[in-house]
Amino acid sequence: MKQIIRGRDSGKARELITFAAENNATIVTENPFAFKVKAEGYGYPDVDIIAWDDLTHMLEIPNKIVIHNLDKFINYIFENKVIGFSATEE
Repeated sequence: MKQIIRGRDSGKARELITFAAENNATIVTENPFAFKVKAEGYGYPDVDIIAWDDLTHMLEIPNKIVIHNLDKFINYIFENKVIGFSATEE
């Protein structure tokens, strides 16, 4: 699993878009319209981008997904009730 964890304005979105494009993955993000503009600006006009809400209502989830701002997505799903988490780097 690819993990991109850095500070603001450090190129995370660009790296995520590139990774998604290279792996034919769907990007799940809070604002797909703005992210599509960003992806096109980086030279990836065909990358699939959907909203968090779209993912939560799909009957069949795409085979490969990458999530932009996972921390915000988790809080969106759990209505800001998550106060911590752990993860294993592999």
